[in-house]
Amino acid sequence: MSDDVPLESRNFIKSLHRCLTAIPAPPLSVITQLYVSEYPKLIQRYFKSTPMNDPELMMELVQSDGGSIDLTMMLYRQLYYRHITQKMQPTIDDRIETFENYVNLFNSLLSQAASKQATIIELPAVWLFDLIDDFTSQFISFQQYAQSLQQQFIALQQDRNSFEDDEIEEIEQEVAILREGLTEGRWNVTVVFKYLQAIAMKGGCDSSQAEKKQELQAEIAQQYVQFGQLLRCSLITFIYTLCYLVSV
Repeated sequence: MSDDVPLESRNFIKSLHRCLTAIPAPPLSVITQLYVSEYPKLIQRYFKSTPMNDPELMMELVQSDGGSIDLTMMLYRQLYYRHITQKMQPTIDDRIETFENYVNLFNSLLSQAASKQATIIELPAVWLFDLIDDFTSQFISFQQYAQSLQQQFIALQQDRNSFEDDEIEEIEQEVAILREGLTEGRWNVTVVFKYLQAIAMKGGCDSSQAEKKQELQAEIAQQYVQFGQLLRCSLITFIYTLCYLVSV
């Protein structure tokens, strides 16, 4: 029930929604204050070791306020899943839903940036940086998780007697979900770098970087198969991020 949502959480989601839908848009400093000040206070007071309020509950609070709630909820879900990943143990469903939300969010932001509409929604540079940083971290975390699950599955196939019945069921269920997700391209290295490239190009990276796109992707994909070059992958992604922030 939305009645169970703390007042500060209500104020946060409603203020965020107003910042994203008001015409004219409020100064960027308003949403910056929400993100760098109010959001950490909210976590510190109510959600140190528990998930934030469920996105479906928060959606009820802004549906009656007017304007599209899509971007509001995508940004809230990004904070929601990031908090779970950083402070708790995410489930495979959390990992997949995180990816799907990032795809929707990036598609929305990139589409808006490419449009000629009069009102362009701005996000503070610190939030944009954190978006890319978390997207990259989630990608690496998912690949590490997938490798660990694969090792458990191999061990299970070799000696089922070493596992309890509930462990066997859990591993087999997660493997099935993982395979479905990978088939659909979730957290696929090519898909991830497609979005990083799109963001980098929107940020004004020069043409020489664009020409090296396929070369970099092939190089990283090759290194990544060995799971020994995660740092290099992260560093190259960071370069893309800097290209984007140069124009912010």
